[in-house]
Amino acid sequence: MFDGLSYPSLRCVLEHMEANTRMLLAHRYLVLHNIEKAIPLYLDYLYIKCNEIRVNDISYQLLFRYDKIDETNERYERDKPEQYRLTPGDVQFGKAQNQPWMSEYLEIVLSKGSYTPYHQRLDLKPHVAAKKVACDLLGRRKKIRAKTFELYIYGDPILRLPVGFKVKTSLLRVSGNFESILGLVDPSSFPLQELKTTIPRPELFEHPVVKSAKVLKVAYGISEEHASVEFFERLRNLGNKTVYLIGMNDEQVMELFGAWTNSQRDIGTMFMSSYFSPFWMNKQLDDAKRRFNGKYVELNEPDEKMIPETKCISIPISPNSELVAYGIYGTDDDAHYLKLEMMPRGSTTSLKSKVLMSGVLNSLGLNLYNLII
Repeated sequence: MFDGLSYPSLRCVLEHMEANTRMLLAHRYLVLHNIEKAIPLYLDYLYIKCNEIRVNDISYQLLFRYDKIDETNERYERDKPEQYRLTPGDVQFGKAQNQPWMSEYLEIVLSKGSYTPYHQRLDLKPHVAAKKVACDLLGRRKKIRAKTFELYIYGDPILRLPVGFKVKTSLLRVSGNFESILGLVDPSSFPLQELKTTIPRPELFEHPVVKSAKVLKVAYGISEEHASVEFFERLRNLGNKTVYLIGMNDEQVMELFGAWTNSQRDIGTMFMSSYFSPFWMNKQLDDAKRRFNGKYVELNEPDEKMIPETKCISIPISPNSELVAYGIYGTDDDAHYLKLEMMPRGSTTSLKSKVLMSGVLNSLGLNLYNLII
C-alpha cells in the first residue's frame, strides 16, 4: 500500500493526517506503527478521564457490560458467582430457583457523538485495560500538542497514563485540583492562554499558573472555602486580563463593582459572572447604576455577543477610563454572563444625551419645515 512513498513523504502524509485516522491506520498496518509514533501529534482537543480518552471528536471509552446467563447457558453452573451458589444447609425456594445471573465484562467503545462505529469485548481488568488504551493512543510519542487539553480527575484517584506523557497546550481545563496534573503539561505551555479549573483553596489564586493565565475561568461552588471572605477578596482582585466566574450571588456582584470602581485597572481588563437569565442581570445593572452613580449608555462599537434585551451601564473611573457593564451570551456551559470591562473614556454614548440630541434634531427639522412652507 505504501510502496510508492519514500520515508520523508510518508512522514509528511502522516503528520498532516487527522489524528484518529492516522492512529487507526498505524494500528492496522504494523509497518507504520513506529513511524507514526515518531511524528509529532497535533490535536484540536484531548480529553482524559479514568475510563475515557477523547481525541478530537472521537471517544475511546471503557464501559462495563452485562450478559444475562440462564440455565440454558453452559456457563450457568460453571461460572456462577459465589453469591448464587448453594452451600451445605442452604435452602432455595420460590422464584429464586434457577434464576439467571448477570455476568459483567469490559468493553472498549469508539464513538463520535451518538454514533458508535466500533466496540470490542476485552478480557482484561479495568486498570490494565485503561493503561493499555492510554499507551496505545498516547504512549512513546515524541511530541503531543493539543489546542485544548482537558482532564476530569474527580472520583477515581488514578489516571492510567504512559511513562513520560506530556502535552503542550494553550488552553487547559481541569475538573478537580489542577495542581495534581501540572506534571502532565509541557513547561513550554506556560503562561497559558486560558485556564479553566476549580479553586479549592483561596491561596491557589496566588499560584503562578493561575496568576499568569491570560484568561481564567473559575468554577465557583458553594462550600465553606468559597463562602469565605478571603476567597472572594482574592477572587475580585485578580490581575488576570479576563476572568470568568460561575456562581456569584447578588451581594458579591455589587462588591465586585465596588472593588473595580475603587481601583485603577488596565484598559481591556474584563470580568464575567454567569447568570441564569437577562432579567436578573438587568436588576443587578439597575442596582449598580444607582449605587455607583452610573448612567445608561450604548456602546460606540457594538459587541456581537451582547444580549439585546440587557441594559448597558457606564461608571466613570478616571479621566481616561470608564467601567462598562452589560450582558453577553456565553460560550461554555453557561448561557449568559454579566460582563464588566474597563474601557477608554468615550467608548460609550449616554442614552440621555442621545435622546436630547434626537429632540434637538427633530426640533431643527420642524423649524426648517415651517420655513419652507
